[in-house]
Amino acid sequence: MRPTLLMCLLVMSLHAFSQITEDFTDGDFTNNPAWSGDITAFEIESGQLNSNGPDITETLHLSTPNSLINYTEWTFLVDMRFAPSGSNKTRTYLVSDAANLEGNLNGYYIQIGQSGNDEIDFYRQTAGSSSLLFTGTTQFTGDVIVRVKVTRDALGTWSIFADPTGGVAFASEGDDFVDNTHTSTSYFGFVAFHTKTNKYNFYFDDVSVAAFDPPFGLASVDVEGSQSLRLHFTQGLDATSAESVSNYTLSNGYATPSSALIDASNADQVLLTFADDFSNNDYILTLNNINNADQDET
Repeated sequence: MRPTLLMCLLVMSLHAFSQITEDFTDGDFTNNPAWSGDITAFEIESGQLNSNGPDITETLHLSTPNSLINYTEWTFLVDMRFAPSGSNKTRTYLVSDAANLEGNLNGYYIQIGQSGNDEIDFYRQTAGSSSLLFTGTTQFTGDVIVRVKVTRDALGTWSIFADPTGGVAFASEGDDFVDNTHTSTSYFGFVAFHTKTNKYNFYFDDVSVAAFDPPFGLASVDVEGSQSLRLHFTQGLDATSAESVSNYTLSNGYATPSSALIDASNADQVLLTFADDFSNNDYILTLNNINNADQDET
């Protein structure tokens, strides 16, 4: 027996909290939050993190702890005062299981700077191997100043937005895509690949990594006994709407349940009980007007 959700009322929640907020205006990137890596190869200039690399071709990185990945929004500014290339480019690691962003790691990063057209590319890295998963629509033809926003839900759905003027008028860079290869993280950070002439020309700013509440909806359905279904929602339920049996319909002649009860210890779960035993069949479960605990009934 495999009940399948046909429809569920969704209500977007706007609550959020940040794990990283950094604008570098305090002139210090070693505390609150603490960045580690090539500390001596960066400085703060006019309230921005600025590369200060050696007089050779080099790769520099800084990272800071972060454990947010599900229902998370990353925003950051990249300011490259030159036309990027395959030799002069940036990577912003949204997800990494290692502090050293120049070594083998598991994670995801945004890269700006390629051999050919310069755009916002999204890669998955597994150990020492990287795979291109997404290429944005914006193409850069000279100096780059871009603010990027990336979101990810618990199912591994990624969305990428950007304002190529460095402002906050974000526009989508392309269709959402799904990759759930890596599901945990320990660090966020930047990598600058520079030649001798561009050692001072990488700037980063306005970092935010924030979690947001998942959209209200049905997360999963479990068959619990021969006559019962347990519904798991992403947020706590409004008792009036969730315990109204008329808001549920099961196909194949079962119609509405005989009872609908919110779990006493889990306010995001409701147990539906039907009068007859389920048979070996496929079912469609329809939900209408189910609200979260903070939402007025519609």
